Amino acid sequence: MGARVRPAGWLLLAAAGAVAASTGGLAEASACAGLLPLQHAGRLQPCADEVLAAATSEQGKHLRKAVSTLAESREHCAASIDKATEWGCKALSDLAYDFFSQALVLLQVCQSSPADRCDDRGRVAAAAQLSAWRAAELRFMNSPAEKLVTDKLTAMREDLLSALAKGDWVGEGPEALPPSWHVASRVVDKLKHWVSAYIWRETHWLWLQDSLLAGRVVQTAWGPADDWLRFGVHDAHADAPLGPFAPLYTFSERLGMRWEILVGLLGELHQRRGGEQLLAVEIGVFAGQLSGALLRGCGFLHLLGVDPYLGRDGTFPGNFSRTLDADAALYRAASVMEPFGDRAELWPMTSEAAAGQLEDGTVDAVFIDGCHLYDCVKKDFELWMPKMRRGREVLISGHDFSPQWPGVVQAVHEQRAGGHEVNLSTDWMYWWFEERS
Repeated sequence: MGARVRPAGWLLLAAAGAVAASTGGLAEASACAGLLPLQHAGRLQPCADEVLAAATSEQGKHLRKAVSTLAESREHCAASIDKATEWGCKALSDLAYDFFSQALVLLQVCQSSPADRCDDRGRVAAAAQLSAWRAAELRFMNSPAEKLVTDKLTAMREDLLSALAKGDWVGEGPEALPPSWHVASRVVDKLKHWVSAYIWRETHWLWLQDSLLAGRVVQTAWGPADDWLRFGVHDAHADAPLGPFAPLYTFSERLGMRWEILVGLLGELHQRRGGEQLLAVEIGVFAGQLSGALLRGCGFLHLLGVDPYLGRDGTFPGNFSRTLDADAALYRAASVMEPFGDRAELWPMTSEAAAGQLEDGTVDAVFIDGCHLYDCVKKDFELWMPKMRRGREVLISGHDFSPQWPGVVQAVHEQRAGGHEVNLSTDWMYWWFEERS
């Protein structure tokens, strides 16, 4: 079954001639019969189980991921501390459920029906999905949740929904389906990442304002200090004063995990610097997860990883100082870096020892994620700022700007005091670009 092309306007005809909530083509005994319109999220799982039993391996992979992602998005909504955000998040979560319930019914029909009936069901699903998207956009216009819902849906519409308007089937052979199935998988994933990042950023902003007002790192929006124990080691009870001449803290549009953000930042620096090779230093390598992502994502990068692999001093993340042998972490990191040849070096030594072996003015980017105590982070700034290249733009970045590690916040605050910009984003990232004279 190859790709099919529909004439322009086919979707409008489908919407006019089909009832979007219909589950025509399904046997009454099917768990998917009566699923639409979706009234309760709990009804989706039995249909998903039925569809999964007849799905191809690729379809099954996407189905399992989507069901898990939908559940996670619901949990993120409960974490919001703002009522408007909570309502907006629930609306986006409902929209994701609506999209995927339409996609499930479509897949079930296509599994058990001729191609023409699958095609018909695809038109009905697409019309219903477009209608649900538009309704969500309109519902939150001129409301406190407009940026979270309306503005974001408007911005994503063309990228995510254009395939529905075209109507072309996606895939080859048994994987070929009307576009609603593949669009729904993308919508579920994109909306989940958006709401989680938005709520994270909102909570982080509120916590930072509380801390700046108090003149010290406080434990407010993120919960009490002892809650950090669930993530392992922390220093949340430390007293970390924040001076009055604060940096200019800005919250970035760059979202994602630290390796995603850092790959983007290094790519931006690479472009600004005219496409030349860059030397980056990673302070605190652990098992090399970030190292591998940077080396894979930045072919222009020479990476120097620095980690003393002490472990038992509490510098490993989470509970790994107790549960993972330092030699095992070193071996993993070395294994990650080995395939990249002379583009990657791993120095198993302290930050101070490594800085002593590099000439001043030779480093283009540094990522500080070693010991998170105030004295350590302050010392890392003192050690590595002179190593940054002069007369060219460089990147200074790090991890764990959070109430879990007040010393990181205090050290960054002091380093950039006096209105110097500090960018903040998800996964506790901080960074700035500067040109050193």
